[in-house]
Amino acid sequence: MAETKETIKIKKSKAHLLKTDRGIFPVVVLKEYEKDNRKSKQLEEADEKYARDNGLMPVPVDQKMLLELKDNNTIFDACVKQVAADVVGQGWKIMPLEEDKEMVEADKEKTENFLNDPNNDDETVVEIFLRCLQDRGYVGGYALEIAPETGSTKAGMWHVPSHTIRVHKSKDKYCQLRGQKKRWFKRYGIPEDINKDTGDPSTAKDDAAHEMIYAANYYPQSDYYGAPDVLPAIGAVFGMIGVRDFNLAFFENYGIPAGFLELEGEWEEDSVKNLNDFLNLEIKGSENAHKTMVIELTKGSTVKWTPLSVEVKEGSFRLYFEGNRDEILAAHKMPPYRVGIAETGSLGGNAAQETNKIYISAVINRIKNETERTINRIIRETLGIETIKFEWEELDIRDLDSMAKRFQIAFGLGAINRNYIRKNLFGLEPLEDGDGEEYYINKSFMEIGAESIEKVLRRHDHTFEDFATKIQEALTGLEDDEE
Repeated sequence: MAETKETIKIKKSKAHLLKTDRGIFPVVVLKEYEKDNRKSKQLEEADEKYARDNGLMPVPVDQKMLLELKDNNTIFDACVKQVAADVVGQGWKIMPLEEDKEMVEADKEKTENFLNDPNNDDETVVEIFLRCLQDRGYVGGYALEIAPETGSTKAGMWHVPSHTIRVHKSKDKYCQLRGQKKRWFKRYGIPEDINKDTGDPSTAKDDAAHEMIYAANYYPQSDYYGAPDVLPAIGAVFGMIGVRDFNLAFFENYGIPAGFLELEGEWEEDSVKNLNDFLNLEIKGSENAHKTMVIELTKGSTVKWTPLSVEVKEGSFRLYFEGNRDEILAAHKMPPYRVGIAETGSLGGNAAQETNKIYISAVINRIKNETERTINRIIRETLGIETIKFEWEELDIRDLDSMAKRFQIAFGLGAINRNYIRKNLFGLEPLEDGDGEEYYINKSFMEIGAESIEKVLRRHDHTFEDFATKIQEALTGLEDDEE
C-alpha cells in the first residue's frame, strides 16, 4: 500500500489594520485649492510669455518665493514691518522754504490736502508709504502710480504692489501683470505719452498711461530691479522654517522617533503594508493618538522597533534657531527689542545704545531721505509747489530715563539750564519772559581755594592765619610722633 503524505499548512503571523476615517473635508475647500493651483500655473506662464514678447526684463530674485518666505517666518516679516513703521509712523510735517508767509500758507494748505487724501480711497500718505516700504523690505522695491492734475481733476497718488511690476528694457516704461490683465505706465517725468493698454507711443489723451515712480533697493546684479535686505540671510530664513517644519512633523507623527521596524519569521504578505500604513497614515496627529493595531504572532515570529534617535537635541535646535534669528536681525540692523525679542547680557547698556544708533543712521535715516526726496519731487512737479518741503518726523528711541539722570547731574553742576532740558529732553518751547535761562549749582559743592576756606572760617569766628597755624601745629605734632 502506497504511503500517503499529509500536507500541513503553516500558520503565519499577521498584522491586522483597524481602518478608521481620516476626516471629512468640504468639497468647496478641495475645489478652491485645485482651482488656485491650476490658475496660478497657467497665468504665470502667460505672464512670462507676454513679458518676453514685449521687452520686459526678468526679475533677478524670485519675488513670489520671497513673499512666501515672509508668510512663513515671523522675524523676517516683523523686521520689514517695523522698519516701515519706524520711517513713517511718527507722522510728517511741512517746512517753509520761502519768506512770503501768505504764499507759504496757501501752498502748505494745498499740499496738506493732497497728502491727507491723495486718491479718494481714504488713504493718507502715511498709509501709502507704509505699504510701499513693506514692498521694499519684502521684494526689494516699491512702485507709485501718479496721476497729473488736469482741469477739475485733482492729482492722484496710489501704491502699486511692486511684485506685479516689470521694467521695460528702455527703463522709460513699466507694465503691471495681473493674470490676463496688463496695464502700462510711463516713467515719472517723461513728456511723451504711451497707451495704457499696449505701451506703444500714443497721442490720445483718453488712453494715456499714468506715470510711475519705481524705486529699487540697489542690487549690483541687476540694472532694473532691487533686492531686499534679507537676501544675504535667506539661508537663515529657510533654516528657521526647517526647524519649525521638523517640530511640526514630530508632533504630527505623535512623537514617534525615526527608527527601524524589523519583522522576523513567517508573516502574511499584507502584514508589512498594514504596518507601514498604520505608522505613516493612521496614527499621525494627536487626534489619532489612541488608535490600535493588532499583531497576531506565531511561534518563531517577532517584531522589533529600533529607534534611530532616542532623544531630541533640543539644545542644538535652540542654538541653531537663535543663530538664524540673529542673522536675520543683523541683515536688517534691527535692535531685537523692536520686534518683541527681550535680550539680556551683551545687548544691554552701551551695546544696546550703539545698536540703536546704527539702526537709525544706516537704515531709518537712509530710507527717510530717499522717500522724502520722492515726495518732494511729487510736490514740485505734480502740484507745482516750490515754497515748502516735506519731512518725516524724527524717530525717538532714546533711553529717556538715562538721559534724565545725566541732565540732572549736568544741571546740578551749572552746565545746563531749564530751557536746555525742556528742548533737548522733552522737545518743549522755552519758558516765557526769559525764565529758565538761569544756571544753578548744588549747594553741597564748594570751590577749593583760600577765599572759599575763609568764608567757612568766618562762619566759625576764625581767621585764615589761625587755621594755618593750627595746621602747622598739627603737622609738627605728626613729625614729633614719627621721631
